[in-house]
Amino acid sequence: MSAANVFVHIRPFQNVLYRMFYKEIQSVLKIENREFALPCVTLYGRCALSVEGHRGIMFFSPEEVRFRIKGGVLSVSGSGLSLTETGDKEAVVSGYVSRVEYV
Repeated sequence: MSAANVFVHIRPFQNVLYRMFYKEIQSVLKIENREFALPCVTLYGRCALSVEGHRGIMFFSPEEVRFRIKGGVLSVSGSGLSLTETGDKEAVVSGYVSRVEYV
C-alpha cells in the first residue's frame, strides 16, 4: 500500500477533526475540489471501515468489496461484509475486515 495514494486513519477522532476543519485545510493546501484530494480510509477495529473519496464500487460480495479510487483499486476482504452506508463519494463497510489492500 502506497502512502502517497491512500491516506489511512487509525484513530476515528482524526477523521472527525478532518471533517470539522476541511474548509481551512482546503484553503491552506489550495485544494479546489474534494475529487483532487487523496482517498481517506478509516478503519474501526476489525468491524467496520469507512472510505471517503472513492470513485465507485467495482465489485461487492460478502467476502470482498472493491472500490475504484484515484490511482488504482482499494480491495477490502473479510467475512460477512455489507455496505451499511453509501453516498456519492463515501461508503461504510461493516463485517469482519481481515485485509485492506491497495492494488
